[in-house]
Amino acid sequence: MDPDSGSSLSHSQDLPAGRQDQELGKFIIDGTDTLLEPGKPLPDTYGDNCLVIMPRDPLCLFAYWEATADRLDALRDQAGRETWQTGQATLRVYDVTGAGEGLDRASRFFDIAISYDARRWYIHVPEPGRNWVVELGFKFPDGRFLVLLRSNRIALPGGAVSSQTDSRWMIVNMEAWEKMFEVTPHSAGSAEVAKMMAQRWEFLKSVFSGSSSWKKDI
Repeated sequence: MDPDSGSSLSHSQDLPAGRQDQELGKFIIDGTDTLLEPGKPLPDTYGDNCLVIMPRDPLCLFAYWEATADRLDALRDQAGRETWQTGQATLRVYDVTGAGEGLDRASRFFDIAISYDARRWYIHVPEPGRNWVVELGFKFPDGRFLVLLRSNRIALPGGAVSSQTDSRWMIVNMEAWEKMFEVTPHSAGSAEVAKMMAQRWEFLKSVFSGSSSWKKDI
């Protein structure tokens, strides 16, 4: 046996009984299980009619949906029981950038054939920085598209460096900054400290009021 491996245990044998228990306790893991109430499992559905979309990245959004049996039955009756069997679950994705609230002014849309039972889908779009709305419905051979659910509206990020170039940033001379804050009450007289504190205050006021020149070194 490696002499180092048993050194702590050997040392504990030379101790009084109470101390031995404390020393040996360092190497014993309490086997008592901590019981936590798992609670109720999350339900598969919530009895809602909703289609929700959210951004994932500049060229992709995530959609999830749920529809009640009553909503599906109503759409099935609208399509016709026989025609319903020929329908294809479809996500219709609208580019609504600058189109206002309605979908009739959407600049374009495209369809994605899906499995309705998937209940979630990643949607890849052709261009970043656009606004999107999605409809979930069923597409039929006769050209009809019957809408089951409509989503919220989202804007995807641009996916590039910002085109705004008019931001103006203050340039701080670090030597002057350090000099301004190097005086403390312990290194100078009270009159000099008061003067420096007044200068600091005026400096900070000029920074936050915008009165200082943003392009001039301070």
